Amino acid sequence: MEIVANSTILKKFKNIDIFELNLGFNLKGAVNMNPGKGVESKIKMKIRDEFIVKYNNLYNRYISKFGSIGTLVFYEDLNLNSNEIHIYKDKDIYEVIFTEDDKVKDMRQYLSELLESLDAQEERVDVNTVYTNMPDEIVRPDISMPKEQYIQSLIENRDKSWQNFTKQNIK
Repeated sequence: MEIVANSTILKKFKNIDIFELNLGFNLKGAVNMNPGKGVESKIKMKIRDEFIVKYNNLYNRYISKFGSIGTLVFYEDLNLNSNEIHIYKDKDIYEVIFTEDDKVKDMRQYLSELLESLDAQEERVDVNTVYTNMPDEIVRPDISMPKEQYIQSLIENRDKSWQNFTKQNIK
């Protein structure tokens, strides 16, 4: 799990007694520092921190590794607001606002409460819930239909919704 925040919040996390300060590797660096002669003499580049590359692809910004607590890795993004914390857990991204009340809390306790609340939130998510912007009166096509039938059903639904929209707006 990765946590990205501004240096203001990271300094508070740094005061936790088990926090290990680690200013990280370069994003990329030379793998073969002593090139020989011939084909193998080319210097190859290697990405050293995959999360930095992922973050750069998402936001077009480079971040710096700041430290860790066990498997929690902290990164510094100077472009984030001083009250924002972004937590990356598997494929999920959580944005947390660090309030004035949080500033007076013990940071170790705050971090454990924050991570527990994320775990509790994951348990509450209903797997069978489908979020859609489709109106309720339109029958949703069955996803297990063959591709051509499914597409045809989507087109029919689109046409029905357009007809409903024009009827409502013409009156």
